[in-house]
Amino acid sequence: MVTLGLAAGGCGNHGAPPSEHSGGAAAPSARLAQQAAGAARNLEWAGATLDNIEKDLAGVVEKYKPSDTGSLSSAFQTARAKLDNLKKMAKASEPDAGDLAAAIDFTKNVASLPQPLLDRIGDLDGKQETYHDLMSDNPSLTNTDIGKRFDGALQLLAGDLARLTACQLEEKPNEACEAEGEWNLQGTRCDQIIDEGRDEAAYLARKEELNKNMREAGKTVSLRPLESARQQARAAKRRQQEAALAKQKLANQISALNLQNQQLDENAGKLQEAVDQASAACDQAQEKIQQAIDREDE
Repeated sequence: MVTLGLAAGGCGNHGAPPSEHSGGAAAPSARLAQQAAGAARNLEWAGATLDNIEKDLAGVVEKYKPSDTGSLSSAFQTARAKLDNLKKMAKASEPDAGDLAAAIDFTKNVASLPQPLLDRIGDLDGKQETYHDLMSDNPSLTNTDIGKRFDGALQLLAGDLARLTACQLEEKPNEACEAEGEWNLQGTRCDQIIDEGRDEAAYLARKEELNKNMREAGKTVSLRPLESARQQARAAKRRQQEAALAKQKLANQISALNLQNQQLDENAGKLQEAVDQASAACDQAQEKIQQAIDREDE
């Protein structure tokens, strides 16, 4: 899984062209042309990066078989359609500054995706490897429901990764925040099942050791007290797990609220700008009316 770096003159890295410091009407046009050339290069890079992201996720889908990947396929189609449209705009004979800004935003979004995606894929693979090592070292666990539960949890985790990436591709921050929260919650569940497996393996090994000692000693001792204590230990473990999940859910809610608060602050800034512009326009209109009145008095 390989990711690309920004193309030469990377996203947002558009130095002031020499023409910016020279007079004449041609200066803005020259700046736009240079920015359009840089945007076109970065959009080519973004297309190659999208290919790599899709390839990495195809590996995840093939390996973990998440149940629903329709939103991911749709997100890639939307992203590529947007990419094609931005490429055409960047290559226009008279590029628009707004279109170039949209190209920069698109490239920045794509640039933010590969490394976190690779980190999460590494986390996904790491959990599976840890589980396989656990099962290989403890054959007694094959008679428990640990394997079935873990496989189901890991499949859901892969689905959360697909959904998260789809939301990021479509630049839906609120939905992406929710999907990331589900990823974190499901990852905690996977870790808890592995922890349960370790705990259960230790118990089964201890129980087998006691049975062996009884056989060697030719004695029969009831294991009922051990099994009763084990039930209490499992119950305490479940309460601990539920508390950890509750804490993660709260962390997810805090992240969502922080994002909403940030969005409200940004919106407040835009609204204040609109108020300032409207107030300035009102002042200008009043001034023009007064000027007209003064001219009539002359």
